[in-house]
Amino acid sequence: MILLQSFIGFYAMFIAPQIFIYYRYNDLKYSLVLSYGMILSFTGSWLLFLIIFYLKIPNIVVQLMALLLFCTSFIYMFRKTKENNNIYYIFWIISFIAIIPLYQYIGTGFNSWDAVNAWNRWGIELFDNYYDPINAAYPLLLPSIWAMLYKVQGTSDIWLISRISMFVLPTISIVLLTTLYYESKNKSYLFMLLFLYPFLIEYRTTVGDMDIPVMIMGTLSLILLYTAELYKEKKEYKYYLYAALLVAGVSSIIKQAGLVFVLFNIIYLLLNLRYIQDKKSIFLVALISLMYFISYLPMYYLNGEDGVVGNIEYLQEISVQIIYTWEEIQKAISELWKTFWSSPYNIDFLKPLIGHFHTIQVMPYVIGFGLFLFIFRDLRTISSVNIQSAIFFLLGIAIWAKYFSYDARNSFWVKSFYIIFLSINLNYLMNKYRPNFVFFFAIVIITFVFAMSTLDNKYAYDKQKSFQQYIGDEKLSKYIVNTLLKNKDTCVKINTNRQYLQFNYYARNVKSQFMIDRLYPLKSLQKNELEHSCRDGKYLILRDNTKSKSLRDWVKIQVFIEKGILKPVKHGENIIYFIPPNQTLKGKYFDK
Repeated sequence: MILLQSFIGFYAMFIAPQIFIYYRYNDLKYSLVLSYGMILSFTGSWLLFLIIFYLKIPNIVVQLMALLLFCTSFIYMFRKTKENNNIYYIFWIISFIAIIPLYQYIGTGFNSWDAVNAWNRWGIELFDNYYDPINAAYPLLLPSIWAMLYKVQGTSDIWLISRISMFVLPTISIVLLTTLYYESKNKSYLFMLLFLYPFLIEYRTTVGDMDIPVMIMGTLSLILLYTAELYKEKKEYKYYLYAALLVAGVSSIIKQAGLVFVLFNIIYLLLNLRYIQDKKSIFLVALISLMYFISYLPMYYLNGEDGVVGNIEYLQEISVQIIYTWEEIQKAISELWKTFWSSPYNIDFLKPLIGHFHTIQVMPYVIGFGLFLFIFRDLRTISSVNIQSAIFFLLGIAIWAKYFSYDARNSFWVKSFYIIFLSINLNYLMNKYRPNFVFFFAIVIITFVFAMSTLDNKYAYDKQKSFQQYIGDEKLSKYIVNTLLKNKDTCVKINTNRQYLQFNYYARNVKSQFMIDRLYPLKSLQKNELEHSCRDGKYLILRDNTKSKSLRDWVKIQVFIEKGILKPVKHGENIIYFIPPNQTLKGKYFDK
C-alpha cells in the first residue's frame, strides 16, 4: 500500500488545494486561482509540518488528515458547479508534454551528493521528528514536504514520491505562463517561458538540490509582480501583489537565495506606494512574506551550532578571486564567464539538432542586447519591474562572483532577473515596431487508485533498489550487512567518514548503527569512541583519501594497529579496522 498512500499524500498536498481554490472563487482569473492554489499548497504544508514537528503528532494522524483532504476534495468538486473553460485543461496538457525530458527520472529517487547527504537526509530526520543542521541555516520547505509524504506513506525507505514532488514547480510554471499570456495577450510571458524553459527541464530541477527550485519560485514571484504592474488601474492589482509577496516568502524557505526575492518585492512596494490604496493590508502581507523565513529560524537555533551564515568565509575562499594584476584579472573574468554560462543551456538532447553552437554561446549577447534596450526612455521608469530586475541582475552577478562562484548552480537565482527584464524589453521592442473535465478527471484518479492498489510493496522496494543500491559502495554495503553486522548485537557500530554508506539500499535496516564522522581530526579515534563494552566489538571504515586529508590521524592509526587497539580487516581495497571491546587506553594520544 506504500504507493497508494504516497499518491494520496501527493494529491492532498498539491492537487486538493487547487480544487478548493478553483471551485470556491468563481470570479477570479485562473492565473490567480493557480497562484493561490500553489501558495496554499506550500504554505499549508509548511505550517502543518511545524505543528506536527513541535507537537510530535504521530504518523497515523497525518495519514488520516491526508485521506480526509483526498476524500473531501472529491466531494467538494462534485457538489460545486462551475462553467469550465477547456482552454485551461489544454494548458495543463501542454505543460505535461513540455516536461517530457523530465519523465526519465520518474521511478527513481535521489542520488546526488547534496540531495542524499543533506536535503533528503533532513527529510528523513524530520520524518522521525528530529533535525540536525550541518553548518548553516538552510531552510527546510522541500525536506519538510518530503517528510510529510514519508509520514503519509508510513516509511522513509521509499523516495519515489519525493522525487516526483519536484515535478510540481516546472509543471505549474508552464501552466501559469501560458494562462497569463491567454488572459493578457502580452508576449512578455511567452519570452519568459522561452528563457525559463531550459531551467524547467534541466536534470538538476528534480535531482533533489534546491538551487533551481528556489530560482523557479523566485521567478514566479517576479512574474506575478510584473502582472500586478499591468493591472495597476484594476481590482486585480492588489491580488497579484499579495500573490507575488507570498510566493517570494515561500521561496525564502526553499533556500536562502529566496530572501533576495522578498527584498525585491518590498523595494518595489516602497517605490510604488502611491498606487496602493489599502496600504495597511499590503504591509501586513509584506510582513507575512518575511515571516516565512523567520518561522524556520527557531528550528535552527534550537539545534544548530554555527551562525546563520555558516561557512560563508570558506565559500568565499574557494570562489574565483580577482587579484589586482591585469593577467590575473583576465583569468578570473574568463573563469567567471565560463562558470556562469555553463548551465543550464547546454541541454544534451538538443545537441544532435543544433550541434556545438547552442544557447550557451548565444545567451550572453542576447542579454547584452536586452540591457542595451534600456536606451528607450519608456523602459527606464525607476519603479518598473524590468529596470529593478536589471539592477538586481548586475548586483547578483557581483555577489555570486564574490562568494559563490565555485559552482555554476549558485548563479541560478541571479538568472531569474534577466529572464524578467529581457522578456519585458523584447516585448516592448516587438510592440514598438510592430468535454466534461470533472468526469474525466474522476475517471483518471479512480484508475490511478485502482492501478496502484494492485501493486504490492515489493514493487515500490524494487524500484527503490534499482537506484539506491548504487549509492556509495554496493559490495561494501553487502559485506557490512551480511558479515560485519549479521547476527550481532545492535550495540555494534560502524564508525565511518564514508557518508554514503548508510544510504545504500542494503543498509536501510541497519542505518541506525552507522556513526558518521564528518570532521578532521576524526572523532572516531578519540578515547571515548575506542573504549567500549560492546561484546561483538565495533568497526572503523575510512575513505581512501583519509591519509591525504589528515596525516595526524593516519599516524595515530598506525600506532593503534601496532598496539592492537585497531585490528585490520581485509576486504578488497577497503580500509576497515575492528575495534575490540573492553580496552583501557593509555598514552600520549589521550593525555590532555
